[in-house]
Amino acid sequence: MDPLHVIVTAVVTGAALGLKSTTEQALQDAYAGLKKLILDRYGDRGDVASALESVEGKPESEGRQAVLEEELEQTAVAEDEEILGAAQALLETAHVWRAEAGPSQVTASDRSVAVGGGAEGNVITIHGDGNVVGDGSESDVRKS
Repeated sequence: MDPLHVIVTAVVTGAALGLKSTTEQALQDAYAGLKKLILDRYGDRGDVASALESVEGKPESEGRQAVLEEELEQTAVAEDEEILGAAQALLETAHVWRAEAGPSQVTASDRSVAVGGGAEGNVITIHGDGNVVGDGSESDVRKS
């Protein structure tokens, strides 16, 4: 997966998981750190800040993900080793978070990421096409 897709996947994962009150603090912190790095370095270029905020509001939206990717493409974010490292750390934190609940799996390709498994069976999948399968609760979002 190219660096831009890693970063977008991490942002979408963070927006989907990191903003939930039930999510472990380490995951929330990892997302907050990645978001801060992106905004500090590139938030004043194009509409990066509004695209990121838009993804937070509806991380499952393919359109919002595409706009974020488009805005980030206009920056040097893909060559920014610190941001790439923070994105990879966020994805690893999501993996560890789920692993603590039992067997889990994290898979990612393009803007698609699946985090889940565990004793509780909670899974969230965000597909590259914008479809989301929620956190295993009754309020899961399932689109096709």
